[in-house]
Amino acid sequence: KSITNLENPTVVGICAYRPNTGEDTTTGTITYDSLFTNVKTDKSYISTSSGRFTAKTAGLYTVTWSTVINKPFEIFLYKDGIRVEESGYYSQTNESDHELESVTMIIQLCPE
Repeated sequence: KSITNLENPTVVGICAYRPNTGEDTTTGTITYDSLFTNVKTDKSYISTSSGRFTAKTAGLYTVTWSTVINKPFEIFLYKDGIRVEESGYYSQTNESDHELESVTMIIQLCPE
């Protein structure tokens, strides 16, 4: 079985997209308008309406988010409802400036 797993590894490539969060959005979960990429060999998925990713295969996952910001902002990744402090992004920009920021991290997910 281990040879089969090496020859046919699980693949999860999902990219969700949202063009903006709205002018008044300052708190809450980031949800998405659509999936740009949705290639997988297991049943992992992201809910565009809740913003929640569900892994169906244990492993290391690369998570990236990017944004253009023109106001003070914080973004954190949550794992099983708990904020991952190391994932935090903080912006202190103002309306006359714009920042393009991206955060990437590798996180271990072990679904039950």
